[in-house]
Amino acid sequence: MANGAVTLGDLRRNRKMLELGCYACRLHMYIDPADIALPAELPVPAASDLLKCPQCRAENFEPGYPIWTRPDARSPKMGAEADGP
Repeated sequence: MANGAVTLGDLRRNRKMLELGCYACRLHMYIDPADIALPAELPVPAASDLLKCPQCRAENFEPGYPIWTRPDARSPKMGAEADGP
């Protein structure tokens, strides 16, 4: 962890998802941090400034900083259920 902050690399190593949300369009989703081309040493909260909402294309240079990111806090069991049919 860089300066105590959870990084994208930490999530990748621990096979955890990245939770992403958009206040502009109310999107809420989980993405695999291995699927995004951002540096491993990037703290998770800083990732929101470099991502666009996949639904409405909002970015954090816009007023109100609509995009947020955090480590997926679901338990492994919940994550498995969420991904199932």
